[in-house]
Amino acid sequence: PLRSVWYGIIGRAEILLGKDEQALKTARKGIVANSKHPHNYAVLASGNAHLGRMEQARSALRELLALQPKINLAKYRDQVAGKEPLAIKSYGRLLEGLRVAGLPES
Repeated sequence: PLRSVWYGIIGRAEILLGKDEQALKTARKGIVANSKHPHNYAVLASGNAHLGRMEQARSALRELLALQPKINLAKYRDQVAGKEPLAIKSYGRLLEGLRVAGLPES
């Protein structure tokens, strides 16, 4: 199960670097390791949204919402970046992909 956490971290970093295809592969490995780890679904939703694959992005977003029904962009931003302005800016690309996929602001 811990491998899924590492895959989630790596996948988020790959999204931030614009390596969307690689991030999708990494997130899928994380889901195989533990299908209950939500960050891998966030990576799938964001990466697919950046690639214009909206059906896959929305499907991944549904999985994320099944695991965290009350999640929204503000709560997810707090989970991954807290209140640190530089961290929030760094996660901007991941968060934008989630927004495009349909994750509500609040």
